Amino acid sequence: MWRDVLGMLPVALRNTLHAVAEDVEEIRLRANKPIELVRSEGQYAFIGPPIDREDVQHTLERMAQFSLYSIEEQLRRGFLTMPQGHRVGWVGQVTVDDGFVRTFRSVAGCCIRIAKPIVGIADRLCAHIDGHTLIVSPPQCGKTTLLRDIARVLAQTSKVGIVDERSEIAACVHGVPSFDVGVRTDVLDRCPKAAGMMMLIRSMSPDVLLVDELGGDADAAAVREAMHAGVRVIASAHGHSVHDVQTRLRGLVCQRYVVLDRARSATVTDAHGQRIAHVSLRI
Repeated sequence: MWRDVLGMLPVALRNTLHAVAEDVEEIRLRANKPIELVRSEGQYAFIGPPIDREDVQHTLERMAQFSLYSIEEQLRRGFLTMPQGHRVGWVGQVTVDDGFVRTFRSVAGCCIRIAKPIVGIADRLCAHIDGHTLIVSPPQCGKTTLLRDIARVLAQTSKVGIVDERSEIAACVHGVPSFDVGVRTDVLDRCPKAAGMMMLIRSMSPDVLLVDELGGDADAAAVREAMHAGVRVIASAHGHSVHDVQTRLRGLVCQRYVVLDRARSATVTDAHGQRIAHVSLRI
């Protein structure tokens, strides 16, 4: 996995990072500043001399396989998802047209979030979740990692469908998952969640649908439609509490809520807020 990440980078940056341990969760590149490494629980360190804007631009070009046009649609959303599931966010100067971001005029930095599949973290948790389930946490608490392993566990007994809009859950290459998401799991890769859930329900008859990072009304409406179709839905959303997420998703109600914290533990509650379990995760 670490070798894959280094392969994305220009030679000069790769040489700076070649001796770094593989426990890094993020690599942050900023023009005119040293490389920042972020490890678990927010620990960070700087390494090497300041890099320049050309290093950042060259990184983008390598990730685009020297065809920026081919990744233009992803760049409009501010990030790229690499074949191995690593997500790369970008900052810099953008071009705006009618209030919409069209493309990056120039890039000045990026954050490489390293995908690390961890098999087994959902084993204990799955015993405590039933029915429609929403996983809630701030960024970098393991939502996607947990969702991926839940799919693996549930696929032992059920047909599972994943709508992987950002290619982070299954890390598909040419549509084929490179992570273990279960033997009975079907994946729609890089498909918008709202459209993808209905496509899977109509074409693949899943028992369970999994989606990552519900964002707003369209996602919430699609989840409700899936629920009304008799399909169990397990989803995730950014937030500090269930109330935060329910407010944003206009009162989307589930039977179970799993709230993750930065201590890498999960608190499971029911629809009434009653605590069911507290489970430590190996993330």
